[in-house]
Amino acid sequence: MEDDHIFHMTGSGADQDPKGVFTINRLTGEVSVSQELDREAINSYMLEVSVTDLNGKLVEGPVTLLVDVNDQNDNRPIFKETRYAGEVLEGSPTGTVVMTMTAEDADDPRLQNAVLRYNIVRQSPDKPSPNMFYINPESGNIVTVISPTLLDREVGVL
Repeated sequence: MEDDHIFHMTGSGADQDPKGVFTINRLTGEVSVSQELDREAINSYMLEVSVTDLNGKLVEGPVTLLVDVNDQNDNRPIFKETRYAGEVLEGSPTGTVVMTMTAEDADDPRLQNAVLRYNIVRQSPDKPSPNMFYINPESGNIVTVISPTLLDREVGVL
């Protein structure tokens, strides 16, 4: 554009709430981000850009400028409960589902940032085996992995 043209930008994030997120260089048309963006708060902005002459007469536009905010891994997974309790019958066969753990992540579910993987950090008691249970890393299902004869309530294993 020549020096006798002025760029204008309107819309949410420019001259409407939240105001001032984006600015435009009135002479070059370069659009800049002026503050930190948070996809979980606002995931896209729709702006309009137009060009006028020095007298304010519309020369070009308006054209739509859509800004999608890309997600980053800025949210930790959160378990729905602070404590979970599962039950399993003594003598249950190996592979019996005891319970399912569930956590949520506020990151974009379409991206890897929100993919959850579960693991068991510690099992107590550690006898007769320190690995009596297994958690499926993707589904969160906790299953028995020891012999059914070792799942014996009377001997205090569970």
